[in-house]
Amino acid sequence: MTERWLMIRNGAVGDTILLSVLIQAIRAARPDTEVDVMGVLERVELLIGENLARAACDAERIRLDTLYGGGPLHPDAQSFFAGYSHVLFFTANPDSALESKLRARPDQWVRAYPALPPPGYAHHASRHYLGAVADCIAVGRTPNPVIQLTDRERAEAADELRARGLTGAPIAVVHPGAGSRAKLAPLDEFERELDRRPHAGLLIVEGPADADSVSAFTSRLPAETTRWVVRGRRLRSLAALLSHGGRFIGNDSGPAHLAAALGLPVTVFFIASDPRVWAPLGPLVEVRRLEVEPSA
Repeated sequence: MTERWLMIRNGAVGDTILLSVLIQAIRAARPDTEVDVMGVLERVELLIGENLARAACDAERIRLDTLYGGGPLHPDAQSFFAGYSHVLFFTANPDSALESKLRARPDQWVRAYPALPPPGYAHHASRHYLGAVADCIAVGRTPNPVIQLTDRERAEAADELRARGLTGAPIAVVHPGAGSRAKLAPLDEFERELDRRPHAGLLIVEGPADADSVSAFTSRLPAETTRWVVRGRRLRSLAALLSHGGRFIGNDSGPAHLAAALGLPVTVFFIASDPRVWAPLGPLVEVRRLEVEPSA
């Protein structure tokens, strides 16, 4: 009988992408397993692929809020969970009472597991996530995170890049922002990295909190530099654009994990967090630990 797993995670972009390591490990150990993912839909959609998750579901679709408190689990959630042989919930407050509520039938494997590694954790976060299934899955080689795009997604992104004049090779992808000001590397670091290798143009990523950083970065570019500032994209669409890049330069943030999971050469700056735990994983990732004050 095919095992059906549900993995629930409401984490940030990088945290979500790292779960692809866990999905690959489960499917390598049990090839017939089906895995579905639930969380912030735009983020967990990144985990869909032939060798990854079968489907993604918005956490707001069912009444997950009824997992907490003294009342019963909402019938819609109860019915939804009953369709899975294994339910794995990454949460800030795992306990046996939560597992009991998650269990929709007696024969289920149910696990409520810490969403983040504990303070002082000295290994990569991917190892923490693999620990969630250590009692039932024998993990061999730990895979790198991966994002699987369709041919159509890549082709549509290539058309957009051509329309913006980014037709030469290589395109440098730059993300000068971050979700926290404490993670912002000085812009001089970006300029030095761009000077190291030639590029045919820049694809500049601007997230919701990045307007000031992007404006400061673009103001320093030579007028003749071909550039496109990409903003307001769903993550799979952004990933498709990044997949055509020749390399990525950015801060410790979600786009760096996107680029690494796509197999791009990545240079990522770390200031405020521990790269031993949170560095993007990929075949061509270079971490630059900066012992400097974050940019203002």
